[in-house]
Amino acid sequence: IQASRPVYNTSYKSPILNVRDEDFVITYNQFEPLQYNQGTYNGELVTILSYYVYMILGYNYDSFALEGGTPYFQQAQRIVSNAQSSPELGWKAFESQKNRYWLVENALTARFKPLRKTYYNYHRLGFDLLESNLERARNTIFQSLKDLKPIHNVAPSSYNLQAFFNAKMQEVVNLFGEASPEEKQELTELLITIDPGNSNNYEKLRKN
Repeated sequence: IQASRPVYNTSYKSPILNVRDEDFVITYNQFEPLQYNQGTYNGELVTILSYYVYMILGYNYDSFALEGGTPYFQQAQRIVSNAQSSPELGWKAFESQKNRYWLVENALTARFKPLRKTYYNYHRLGFDLLESNLERARNTIFQSLKDLKPIHNVAPSSYNLQAFFNAKMQEVVNLFGEASPEEKQELTELLITIDPGNSNNYEKLRKN
């Protein structure tokens, strides 16, 4: 599941979500209508699609206004609640730490507020200003990544942090490719700490 948002005054689109849903299992009969009714479980396909629509809207609005995506995350959480009767995987807390339940649950909890702040600062105060003030925007983006350290400290393998870096890893490497050696060194050390799964890619940034 991938989504992106436009960057102000450019043709570039910045990725905001990149997750691989390992529990996507559906049964669909040809020509069966797809209807979404709020407040009820609508079958697996419609429910999954509706859930990700609201998650994408949540992340999109978070990138334009601080915690602006809250009502959309809340709607996604209601969809999860309605899906507790589903026999399929992905909807329940006890099944896995990396599923639909936890992606939205974490998005709305206090300890993940730094991630939501990063979504706003990284995009609205960072990428949207790259064309007008590259150095200032890049500094803001760097600081927004530093703001993720508290989440790593309490939930180092969280699904939400993983989803963020799945979307952002290559973008960050590309953006800081022209940064000073000192800045690259500091950034690389930070990223290897909070996103160890992509360490090899960050090492390339330091060496370039």
